[in-house]
Amino acid sequence: MNSNCYLFLGSAETVEASPELFEPIDRETRIYRSKAGPKRPLPSLQHPLKVPRFAHYEAPRHSQNHREGLDRQHIAALEQYAPPSILVDESHTVQHLSPSAGRFIMPSVGPLSSLATMLVRPELRVDLKLGLERALAHNEPTLSLPASVRFDGERRRVALHIVPTGGGDGAQRRVLVFFLDGGTMPEALPGADDASDDRADDTRQLREELSIAQERLSVSRTEHELSIQELRAANEELQSINEEYRSTSEELETSKEELQSMNEELQTVNAELKNKLAAISSAHDDLQNLMAATEVGTLFLDGELHIKLFTPEVARHFNITEADVGRSIADFTHRLVYDRVEKDALNVLKNLVPVETEVETKNGRWLMMRVRPYRTTEDRIEGVVVTFVDVTTRREAESQLRESEARYKSLFKSISEGFLLAELVSDDDGHVVDLCYADANPSAEKILAAKLKGALCSNATGHLPPEWLETAVRVAQTGESESHEIHLKERDQWLEVHLSPVANGDGKHRVAMLLQDVTDRKNWETSQQVLIGELNHRVKNMLTVVHFIARQTQAKSASREEFNEAFESRLIALAAAYDILTARQWTGADLRTLITKTLRPLVGESFAHVRFEGSDLALTSNAALPISLALHELGTNALKYGSLSVPDGNVLISWSLLQQEDNPGHHLLRLAWREVDGPPVKPAAEAGFGMKLLEEAVAWELGGTTELKLNDHGLTWCCEFPYDRPTSKGMKRDGENPHS
Repeated sequence: MNSNCYLFLGSAETVEASPELFEPIDRETRIYRSKAGPKRPLPSLQHPLKVPRFAHYEAPRHSQNHREGLDRQHIAALEQYAPPSILVDESHTVQHLSPSAGRFIMPSVGPLSSLATMLVRPELRVDLKLGLERALAHNEPTLSLPASVRFDGERRRVALHIVPTGGGDGAQRRVLVFFLDGGTMPEALPGADDASDDRADDTRQLREELSIAQERLSVSRTEHELSIQELRAANEELQSINEEYRSTSEELETSKEELQSMNEELQTVNAELKNKLAAISSAHDDLQNLMAATEVGTLFLDGELHIKLFTPEVARHFNITEADVGRSIADFTHRLVYDRVEKDALNVLKNLVPVETEVETKNGRWLMMRVRPYRTTEDRIEGVVVTFVDVTTRREAESQLRESEARYKSLFKSISEGFLLAELVSDDDGHVVDLCYADANPSAEKILAAKLKGALCSNATGHLPPEWLETAVRVAQTGESESHEIHLKERDQWLEVHLSPVANGDGKHRVAMLLQDVTDRKNWETSQQVLIGELNHRVKNMLTVVHFIARQTQAKSASREEFNEAFESRLIALAAAYDILTARQWTGADLRTLITKTLRPLVGESFAHVRFEGSDLALTSNAALPISLALHELGTNALKYGSLSVPDGNVLISWSLLQQEDNPGHHLLRLAWREVDGPPVKPAAEAGFGMKLLEEAVAWELGGTTELKLNDHGLTWCCEFPYDRPTSKGMKRDGENPHS
C-alpha cells in the first residue's frame, strides 16, 4: 500500500473497520489518509523452506530462438524446483495439478470426488478447507501451520500456501494451493526395544501434534483479538454514523413539515381539477371498454356527415384511419355490397326515423346496420350514429336450422318406426285424464291403422290399451324412459313401444312414443320355438332309429367287418334322407328325389337299370325316413343277389295314389318295387334285418300294409299307407316311433 495517499468515500461508506490502514482527515466528508506500517505478520514455520534462489540478471539481446530457449529452460527449472501445487475453482473443484502434486493426493474410500478437500491427504483437509474459504470470501492468501504427514512410513512437515488468483474483468476466480514440504520429523533413537519405540513414537507424535495445535490456537487467538479490535472500531464508526443520521433526520423532519404545508395548499388548489379529470377519465374508460367489449362497429357522424368518432371495428368495413376524423364519410370507399349508407343517414337526419337493415360485405360476411339520430343531453340532434353488428353466425345458424328442420321432417316421415308425440290432458283438479296426440308420422298411422293427426283427446287413447295412460303419466313424472311390448288382440298385432319424456319449458307434460311393429318377429320367435321342439323330436327319433339299426344289424351280423359295412351303409342312407328333408326345412321330400339320392350312391353304374313310373309326389318327413331305409335295403339286396347283380337285370319302381273306400277324401300311397330278368330268389332260412324292416317295421311306422314276393325273376315288394300332404308347419306327429 502506498503511504501518505488520500481516500475519498461516499456518505454511506467508511473504513473505520481498518484503523491500522487509514486515518481520518474529515469524518463528515469521508476523507482518509493511508498509514505507513508493517503488514500483518504471518506465523513462521518450524523448518525453513529450502527454495533455491535465482539471481536477477539482464538478459543479453540475442536472437529470438535464443530467447525462446531461455524461456523453456526457465519454465523447466520452475517445474523442477517450485513447490507442488493444484488449481481450484470457486466450487472447490480441482481444475489442474502440477507434475509433482500427485504425492499429496489420497482420495477417500467410496465414489471418486473432484473436490480438493476430498482428494488431498486427510492430514491436510482441514487446513485446506479453511484456507479456501478465506481466499474465496476475503480474497486473502493463507499460510497454514505445518502438519505431520506420513509418506511411505516417513513423517514430514507439510504446510499449505493458499493464494487467490483471477477475478478481474469478469474472469472466474480460482485459488492456487502450494504444498510446502518442511522436511522430515525426528524419529526414535536406535537401540530401544520395539515396545519402547512404539510408545516413544506415539508420545513424540502426540507432543508434535500438541505443539502444532498450540501454535494454531495461538494464531487463532491473535486473529480473534484483531477481529475484536476491528469490530470495536466498526462499532464506534456506526455510532458516529448514527449521530449523523439523527441530525440529518431532524433536518428532514423540518423540511417535511414545510413540504406538507405546501402540499396541503396544492391539494386545495387542485381538488376540483382532479375531480373533473377523474370523471372525464372514468367516462373515457367506460366508453373505451364498452366499445371493446361489445365488438360492435360504431360510427359517429355530425349533421354534415363528417366523421366525429369511430371504433376500431368500423375500420374493417370502411377505409378510414384516425387521421380522417373531420372528413366526410362520402369521401371514403367501403367493403359493403350496399351503396345507400349516406342516403340512409340523410333520411334519418331528415325524418328522425331509425333505419335497420342487413347488408353483405364483399368477403361474404353479413352485418346488421342500424342508423339512429345522435341526441345530446339537451335532446338536440347533432348527427347520426351508425352501428354494424356481425350476424353471419346467426344467419348460418338459421340456415342450418332450416336445413335441419327439413331433414328432420323428411326423416320423420320416412322412418319405418311410428312416432307419436302425446300431451297429457289434466282436469281442473290437476289429475291426468287423457292423452292428446300432438304429432304423428305416417308410419305411426300405418302401424295403428288410424288417422292420428288432429285426433280428439277423448279418442286418443282408443288406439292403445287403457293402461298406457298410467305408463305415460309415470314416464312424464319420473323423467325416466321405459320400453314395453303390447299385444293388440283385436288385430293380433304385437307392438314394441319406447316412451321418453319431452320437456319444452312451457309447463306441459309431453311423452314421445316410438312404435315398432314386431308381429313378424313374434311369429318368427313362435315358429322358432316350434322348430326347436320339432328338432328335438326329430333328433330323438333319429337316435332311436340309429339305435334300432345298430341293434338289429349287430344281431344279424356274423363278424365285426360285416356289421361295420352294413351299419355304415344304412347310416349313409339315413343321412341322405336327412339331407333332403333339411334342404326343404323338414316340410317334406320329393319322392323321385328321395329314390334317386338313396339308390344312386348305392348301386353306382347299375342305376341306369332303374326305371321310375309315377307323377311328382311329395312325402312327409315321417314317411321319408322309413321309405329311404326300405329303398336302401331293397337296393342292397338287388345289388348282391337280385336283378342288379346281373348285366341284363332291371328294377321298376312305381307309385300312385288310391282313393280310400272307407274314408272318402283321403288317399293311400301305393309304392311298388319289382325286379325283372334277375336270378331266381329263394327264401332265406332266417329273415335278416332287411326283410324284417320291409315286412314289419315300415308297415308299422307308416300305418299301412306291405307285401313281399320271391319268384324266378327276382323280388317284388309293395306297400300301401295313408298319404298326407306335407305342410309348411313341418312334420305331422302321428305318434311316437314304434321302434322306441
